[in-house]
Amino acid sequence: MMRICVLFLCLLAILSFGCREDHSKHNEDVSMSTHAMIKPSDAGRTSTVKPYRGTIVRKIVLNGRVAYSQSRISRVTARTAGRIERLFVKTKYQLVVKNQPLMGIYSKDLVAEQENYLYVLKHDRENAELLATIESHLTLLGFTRSQFETLIATGKSSNTVTITSPVQGHVHEFEREGTFVDKGQTIFEIVGTDEVWILLDLPPDIHSAVSVGQQLTLSFLGSRQDTIVKNIQFIEPEQRTGNPFVTARVALDNRDGRYAIGSLVNASLKIETAESIIVPVTSIVKLGQSDVVFVKSDDNTYKAHMVKTGESNETEVAILYGLNGNESIAMNAQLIVDSESFIRDGF
Repeated sequence: MMRICVLFLCLLAILSFGCREDHSKHNEDVSMSTHAMIKPSDAGRTSTVKPYRGTIVRKIVLNGRVAYSQSRISRVTARTAGRIERLFVKTKYQLVVKNQPLMGIYSKDLVAEQENYLYVLKHDRENAELLATIESHLTLLGFTRSQFETLIATGKSSNTVTITSPVQGHVHEFEREGTFVDKGQTIFEIVGTDEVWILLDLPPDIHSAVSVGQQLTLSFLGSRQDTIVKNIQFIEPEQRTGNPFVTARVALDNRDGRYAIGSLVNASLKIETAESIIVPVTSIVKLGQSDVVFVKSDDNTYKAHMVKTGESNETEVAILYGLNGNESIAMNAQLIVDSESFIRDGF
């Protein structure tokens, strides 16, 4: 019985020694694996590239719309006090053409001047200077050449005088029929459509990279029109209240009426970033939450360097920090990650 107990104790001692040896070997393997993550091999099979200082040029697309040109606002004012007897404009934003009747206005001054003109024509027709003075006064009150011709042909004054539109455009504001108006009071506000503005939304992150005079290509959504190349003519200096964007503006000739107010527009342009260190996109790989490049060491191995990336395009990316520009880095970081040494050593 004693002999059996001794054998059992010896067996336990042997098993305990074997477990300690396996555990030590496992720790050694973990250490080697960690070292491999820092210094991968297979350097000779990987091409390198040197970072350089430069800028990133990338293409962006802005959203916009066709809007009224604020430089085409015309205001029809009352040239004499009176009352709007008849209104020919019925709705807001109604399209009117140049010389189209807007309203008929009654004014004692207009009636009196017409009577004076007819009196001189009848009793002192040879007094050209006086006739010219009255004609000038009537013109200032809104009388047109065709109305003069009607006055002379009929020999009768009109209680109401028709006021016409000075431009083609959309009526934005107007007074109601029957309203009494004072001299100089605005009765109609008409916005011409012979010129339109393209208003483009600039996000805050690219505002500083876009400037007046910069070239862009406009395309009109839902339209068969060809794209057109224009230059930015104005950029608002600051954001409007409640608007997260800054507005850039382009003016277009619209005498043929091809650009409808409210149409949607896309504008493509290229922007250039500030100078920084530039590397190929392929030299960056994401390990966990970090962007990493592999820097070649003197001993022909690569070490992982964490970097902070900035703007990028299809082929290049800006490095904000993590490189000084004097290193040689792996052209294809993914090739390093996929290399045999990484797989063998547990990277």
